[in-house]
Amino acid sequence: MFLALKTAIDDNGVRMIAGMLGFFVVGIGVINIFLRSQLMKTGVRVPGKVIKIDEVVKGFKKRYYPVFRYQTLDNETITQRSTIGYSMTLYIVGEQVKIIYDPTEKDNCIVDNLTGNSIGYLIAGGGIIVILAAIFF
Repeated sequence: MFLALKTAIDDNGVRMIAGMLGFFVVGIGVINIFLRSQLMKTGVRVPGKVIKIDEVVKGFKKRYYPVFRYQTLDNETITQRSTIGYSMTLYIVGEQVKIIYDPTEKDNCIVDNLTGNSIGYLIAGGGIIVILAAIFF
């Protein structure tokens, strides 16, 4: 009897932690979606170019960070490395991209493409899956 009660308590504790983790991940995804949509509404759209790909190796993992260059409406040239590293190169040096930057903070920019537009939804979806797994399994 005592062992069954202890197992039930442990199982509920794991479910609670997984559920809280899921809510945290959903929150990160929603914040990402909100910030990106705000920048898409108020930002300035300019053409940009991939000037290099930074390769970062940590342990056995290799990440590729594209570096973009674009010119603001004030003719200021900005070079910005992506904050997101990819496990494979999604960009080619010399490739033209669509940049949206914040006119008040010119180095705050995003690339207007399908990958960037879907990241927040993927993060939030992963959190929802964790929450559902905590509830039903």
